[in-house]
Amino acid sequence: MRYMTGFNIILFLMFFFQACANNSEIKSKSQKDEIKIDSSKVEVEKKKCDTELVLRIEQSISNLSQNDILEFINNINSDCKNNVEFIEYYNEVLFEVLEKYPAEFCNCMKSVDRNQQELICEELKEPVNDGINLENVKKAVENSGCQAETKGMILESIKVALDKYKN
Repeated sequence: MRYMTGFNIILFLMFFFQACANNSEIKSKSQKDEIKIDSSKVEVEKKKCDTELVLRIEQSISNLSQNDILEFINNINSDCKNNVEFIEYYNEVLFEVLEKYPAEFCNCMKSVDRNQQELICEELKEPVNDGINLENVKKAVENSGCQAETKGMILESIKVALDKYKN
């Protein structure tokens, strides 16, 4: 009986130390997974190349807000070029948005960074659908109350597209 008690104590201690070792291992793993965030600098980056957003914009094309247009403009980055289906769909809707909302589109273009403006202008230079009426898009931009610099940047891109289709 005495040996049994000693054996039970040893067995208990082995399990105890094993549990402690596992607990510290779990603790160190969870500490490694912790992410420290400075709450004053938290900025949530929206998902790019979001086909669902493009679909939503297309479906509500007759009733877009400036925020919708800004979100649409910011939905593209250089990585999206690798997604052919997305880029073709985005490009078609881009021309629709620009034709229907030229002033709002220009205002949104002013508020994004230069890289984003260049991405949009590259898309405007390369319409994927020859059914896009570039002359109508051009007239809409020309007749908008858009700031001269932004208007010029957009019109230059459309001119490049028009020149490609003429040749």
